[in-house]
Order: sequence, then structure tokens, then C-alpha cells
Amino acid sequence: MKEEPRGRRLFASDVAVGDGDPKPVAGALGQSSVRACGLAWREDPCGRPARRGRGLVRIGDELKRVTKIKEVAASPSGDSLRMVQRSETTGPRGLAIVEEREFVYFDGHGAAAAPAPKLPAAVWKKPLDPSPVLLFRYSALRFNSHRIHYDRKYAMEVEGAPGLIVQSSLLGQLLIELCRENLPQKPLTAISRVNRQVVHDTGPITLCGAPSADGKSATVWVADQAGQPALHGEANFA
Repeated sequence: MKEEPRGRRLFASDVAVGDGDPKPVAGALGQSSVRACGLAWREDPCGRPARRGRGLVRIGDELKRVTKIKEVAASPSGDSLRMVQRSETTGPRGLAIVEEREFVYFDGHGAAAAPAPKLPAAVWKKPLDPSPVLLFRYSALRFNSHRIHYDRKYAMEVEGAPGLIVQSSLLGQLLIELCRENLPQKPLTAISRVNRQVVHDTGPITLCGAPSADGKSATVWVADQAGQPALHGEANFA
């Protein structure tokens, strides 16, 4: 089997469409979104949760990440497709990180958002200005060429958005940092999130969190410019 030249997937013109995103895998269903994501850090070889200094991933390690399609299901009407992608990251000490992402491919505008969940009062609050520079740098970091995150003219005039679209993966990463800042003594073991609606760079948003009484978990969410939860999830601690 001939190996594809390194870097071809980054620069070949035949792997992207006009919006800069890779060609969709769902045929005529040209729109897609990430609906949910879950991330778990595995225990160390002695069965202990990963902690600073003895985790399964350390600076200098050579890591291998394998991504597979775990599940694919079409809606009864045939106008949307659900796909679950599972990624496993392995290092010298074994399986270290497991991530599952749920994608929805659809035609048109997709399904309406579910009713907002009932969330606790926020104990942690951190305002954030989703500036164009932040969005551009994060796209560059992840080799994400989708123009809706950095090309304002395209996002507004072609996609009809009120501004640039904030990456849900960026918001998820910032919620991880929110947990680390407020509970530095408690290592994260897992975090999951559900994306309810798109966030635009039209004004400040708020990262929110509320730890459980026993300190083993926390409800986390992002409040949009109107104060509504754009995405929410749960973090678990060792």
C-alpha cells in the first residue's frame, strides 16, 4: 500500500470546499456540527488516577492517536446523519486519553435546539471576550481551515452569521481551564459537554461552573451574550 506523502492532507486543494472545511463525508448533507464531546484521562499502570508527575502522558513522550468511526445512524426522514468518532491516545505507559465526538450532518439549518437545561447557580464565573485574534490563533493551532472562524466577510455574507463563530472545542478547552483554576488540587479525570447553539464573537460571554457538594464533580457551561447556556456539561475529579 502506497503511503500518502506527509503533509498532503494539509495543503492539497482537493480536500476542502469553498468554506475551507474538508469535504463532508455525508454526500448531499453538506452542513455539519459537533453536537457532543466526551474526554477521559485513563488511570496510571498502578490503577491510580492520573496526577501531576505520575500521569500516563509526560513531556517528551512519543504519542500515537488512532481515530475510528464508532457509530453511524441516519434519521428516519433521511435529512440528517449522526456519526460518533472515537479517538484513543496511547503513550509509553499505555492508553492515556479517550475522546468521543458526536457529529451531525444535515441539509439546511438542522434540528432546533432542545429546551435549555436547568442549571445550578454559578459559583465560578469568568468573562471572556472571544476576539478574532483568539479564534484565529486557535484555528491555526488545530490546523482548522474553516473560514467561519476567521473570515468575517465570509461568515456574515455567505453563511449569514452575525459574526465569526467561536469554536466549540475552544469553549470546551476553556471550561477545562476553568476547573483547573478553581480546583487546582483536584485532577480532572473526565469532562463531557453538549453543544446547544452556536456562539458568535458579537460580545463578551461567560464561563460558568458549580462544583458538587462532595467535590467529585462540577456542572460547567458557557453563557452567551444573552445569558443563555450555549453549551453545558459535567466535569469529574479524582
